[in-house]
Amino acid sequence: MIELTLSWPPSLNHYKKVGRTVTTKSGKRYQQRYNSPETTRFYYEVWVKICALNAPEAIKFAQDAKNRLEVYIDLHPPTNRSDVDNYAKVVLDALQHGGLIANDNQISRLVIEKHLKLNQGKCVVRVKPYE
Repeated sequence: MIELTLSWPPSLNHYKKVGRTVTTKSGKRYQQRYNSPETTRFYYEVWVKICALNAPEAIKFAQDAKNRLEVYIDLHPPTNRSDVDNYAKVVLDALQHGGLIANDNQISRLVIEKHLKLNQGKCVVRVKPYE
């Protein structure tokens, strides 16, 4: 099992920012999206913690896209007004960008639990093989 204790993640509401409007060669228009500064900082923190792990076999198992995983996310919010569903995508994308998991489609069980509030908030993530 791999366990990471992380700072409080950005909400899905603050996950991406809207960029400029782009026109494709076929004439289709869309607005670019990019990671917010909070998301970029969180991704970097997760990457640093994954690099510092001393669990090479567990990491190798989790990085193999054909392996199924269980992920447990314990949220300790900084306020009582936090919706648990606004944080799962950000945390799972951070695990993927940080290189711990190959893709979030390999997750067969996802358990999110909201605990009592902490001053700064924190997020504890546990990843293990799906049984």
